[in-house]
Amino acid sequence: PAPAPPPAPVAEVHLDPHELPKYWPVLQPRPPQGVNLPEGWSGPWDHEQRTPKEAAGDTFGFYFPVFNQAVPAILSLLESVRTHYPDSPVHVLQDGGFINFGAICTMPKYRCTFEQVAAENSRWNPHSWMLRLRKVAKMLKTTYVIYLEPDVIVRNRHRWPPSHDAGGIYDNFNPGLHEETIAYMQELGRRVNPCFKVRWRHFGLAGGSYFRTAAILDAFDGENLRQIDWRALYRFEGERVFSSDLAMHVALSARGYTVYPWRESAQKWNEEVKGGVQAQATFAQSWPAYNPLAAFEHNHKEHYGDQVPHEERELLRKHIPQMGDVWCHGCVWYEGPRLDVRSPMKQPQSWTVHPPPELSDEEFKYNPAMVKNEKHYPEGPSKDDVCFKTVYKPKTFYSLTKSSASVDDGTMTSRSEGAGVTTTTMKPSSVTAPSIPSSAGLPLLAQGPSWLVAQDGLVIDARPGATTSGGGVLIAQVVTVDGRKEWGGAAKRPGWVRAAIATNRNHARLHGHAMVIRWNPTLRFPPPWQEKMCDHKENAREIKNCWLNVERENFNWEKHQMMVDYLQSPQKFSHVLVLDADAVLVNHNLNVVQEMAQVLEDSGKQLFMTNEDWIGDISSKTRINGGLLFAKNTPWVLKLFQDMLDSHWYGPSGISNPRIGGSRLSGCASNEQLCIDGLRSRETFKEHVVIMPGYQYNCGTNDAAMKRLKAEDPTLKVLHFMGGAKSAATRALCTQGKDLTGDGPTGYGCAP
Repeated sequence: PAPAPPPAPVAEVHLDPHELPKYWPVLQPRPPQGVNLPEGWSGPWDHEQRTPKEAAGDTFGFYFPVFNQAVPAILSLLESVRTHYPDSPVHVLQDGGFINFGAICTMPKYRCTFEQVAAENSRWNPHSWMLRLRKVAKMLKTTYVIYLEPDVIVRNRHRWPPSHDAGGIYDNFNPGLHEETIAYMQELGRRVNPCFKVRWRHFGLAGGSYFRTAAILDAFDGENLRQIDWRALYRFEGERVFSSDLAMHVALSARGYTVYPWRESAQKWNEEVKGGVQAQATFAQSWPAYNPLAAFEHNHKEHYGDQVPHEERELLRKHIPQMGDVWCHGCVWYEGPRLDVRSPMKQPQSWTVHPPPELSDEEFKYNPAMVKNEKHYPEGPSKDDVCFKTVYKPKTFYSLTKSSASVDDGTMTSRSEGAGVTTTTMKPSSVTAPSIPSSAGLPLLAQGPSWLVAQDGLVIDARPGATTSGGGVLIAQVVTVDGRKEWGGAAKRPGWVRAAIATNRNHARLHGHAMVIRWNPTLRFPPPWQEKMCDHKENAREIKNCWLNVERENFNWEKHQMMVDYLQSPQKFSHVLVLDADAVLVNHNLNVVQEMAQVLEDSGKQLFMTNEDWIGDISSKTRINGGLLFAKNTPWVLKLFQDMLDSHWYGPSGISNPRIGGSRLSGCASNEQLCIDGLRSRETFKEHVVIMPGYQYNCGTNDAAMKRLKAEDPTLKVLHFMGGAKSAATRALCTQGKDLTGDGPTGYGCAP
């Protein structure tokens, strides 16, 4: 327990602004005005910090694991997060309990995603905790993840940006780590980062802590977690080594990442310190975890017994099955090369503590000689603490590797900073996207399955037995909010968008497919080589128009990223169909997707594309349209889309060694359709790709096509309302002939 009481709230003070953006909230330097701290005092924050200008591109997601207790506090915290971080994704994870927050998460004031996982009491079982956090970080795709607990409050949006790889409470009220533990962490960390120093000898990674996503993806990878000698650490630290806040410090440090307290993460004291601001400041000298200006404060249990609002209480009545309670500490361990198989649990419903499994790899076992090399570094972190031998590249974001596609300039960066994942060499984008992503107006199911990528939404899953066996076909569409508002704004979608989605949903419903929409782009905007491309324009209007065009082209590349994401889905889809937002499956009498799969089977090909022969000229028969991409789930198809994405990332120079083989792959800098067309001459493309008539499978909208639709021409399977034809979609799909949306005139697709 914290050893001293909390003071009364301190009036907020303000910092002298120096080279900070006008919009950035600023604080005053310590000590606060009028407060005289003891001579020679050096506070925990008196080291180099990132400036708000450096952090302007950061994005934040929230991870909130829960059980069955403290429901009122959970709801209050979710609402606070929404107030101060309105655009940040929040993921609530139920660790085996029966309280169903799925319906709650659909309410605008909470707006979150929810999943229930098997009971593992993760907070006291390191493998379980970190593997789950890594999975959520991949889904959130933000620069940082902030971890929440039910006893945390959020006062305001943080003002001091994260400066390190992880940071939490300045918990010097807890006993420090043992010398052997610190020596072990430092030894392993220096194998990856020779300059690494353990700067924080406690832990404090409780609710309100931040974690850099790139560090999570590396340090919490099963391949690295399995190399930690938890049995030896248990001898030194006892049972507390299993707690999440200590175990995460170990895992991060073992990969050379810096953990140090964050000014915005504080601890609530249980009693009041009297004497005013001077006494409070003196008290904070000894216990810096006390900070009434911090955005996040831990140890608030006063709201656990509050009343749950009536509407929320009704939604919470629908319990989900409890998966068997687990309360043991250090009893859940995983094994295998990537820790993908759970070992049998020993006495899961007991307080008996079992020593961790023996580490088999002698190279990573604790050695007493490590202590001889251990030194104290009491000063705060420094930039000199970072000199990684190689830059870590998150494997899950399909970044380039030497074994796949080499990069001419030698840089190693992650393509999907997209939503914020960055490496130690990549600067955040200096360009602000013209649009703000929104899922408003989309018919997404309230509770999506865990296999969804990032913040994608499930429209329908009509696959027989999909919940148990997976497989089948996925229809995927990118439906964003563009800067020109052609696809809708923050509150409503235009009629053509709704009619197209509803018609494709109806086709999926009738023929047993799943359908997913990506509304929040995951790719970094723009790729680094495009950051200056609009600066040379003559005036503000031309610059704005340039960025609108760049945004539109990059949205098209998001289709390729969706293909890559879902070809690798644990659902093991047999085929993935990626459609433009204005491309519609209009022939419900046929299972069009199954027919396309049969074309691939009969031709011995793996990727189905179409030409533009519906235009009628000679060149249109040889020109590929990128609005329909239908793929069999094979390694070659995955490599092809990864290569195209990587080539686009590196701009005009492309990549020199594509995964599909052959010479340099370039020509993918701008339009994704031109990139595809440029691949046609390659032998491997001819061997694996079939080009079918767009007249049947991807027909542009003109008078002739509209007549064919009205006459129910059986050869018209996909109608593409490209360009100015979008305005005709609602009439064509809702009132011309029969209603293809299946929802009627007042349904989602056809309502005014």
